[in-house]
Amino acid sequence: MLRRYRIGEWEVRVELRELWRGDERRELEPRTMSVLQFLLLNPNRPISRDELVESVWDGSIVSDSTINWTIAQLRKALDDTDRERRYLRTLSKHGYQWIAAVETIEVDSDPQRAATPVLRTDIRPWLLWGGLGAALVAAVLIALWPGSAPDPQYRFRALSAMPGTEAFPAFSADGRWLAFVHRQANTSVYRVYIRRVAEGGALPSDDTGQQGEATADRSTPPRP
Repeated sequence: MLRRYRIGEWEVRVELRELWRGDERRELEPRTMSVLQFLLLNPNRPISRDELVESVWDGSIVSDSTINWTIAQLRKALDDTDRERRYLRTLSKHGYQWIAAVETIEVDSDPQRAATPVLRTDIRPWLLWGGLGAALVAAVLIALWPGSAPDPQYRFRALSAMPGTEAFPAFSADGRWLAFVHRQANTSVYRVYIRRVAEGGALPSDDTGQQGEATADRSTPPRP
């Protein structure tokens, strides 16, 4: 979609840096067109020279003669050279003011597609890549979220299921022994249990299900 403006007898084609009046065509310098476009986006509002420099010259150091020359070129292209300005008025000791009516025209670059929706191409790249990145992170989180289907090559089995509270599990360096603390319900006694881990994750069982234990009467669990 191409954006153009109609101001009085002129049609402004920003993308081509052109002014059209009937069959007459005039081409503007890039900076002159940038000044014109900024003024057309801010009609009837006083624009200081500092604001013009900040917006069009990106805050660069610009001499007054450069600004005056650019404004003069714009007025010459618009034939706005009479004492009574029709388009651009100078505000003494301040700046400028666009005083003509501005009509915005949007024209499809391909007439054959005029009746179909036009896909926007002015989306900033960081928004596009940011959206794709967020979608990828969301997909990974969903795949790893608890409750997702586990990998069929892994089987999970409990190493201990004693009634009460079990906490602070720790394996020996060779992975053959498991130590943990246990507290039966309605008691304050914590016991340290050591069990041999059988192949496949199962525990050998006897009458007590324990290979050895150390007991300590504590109201809080021991430090691991």
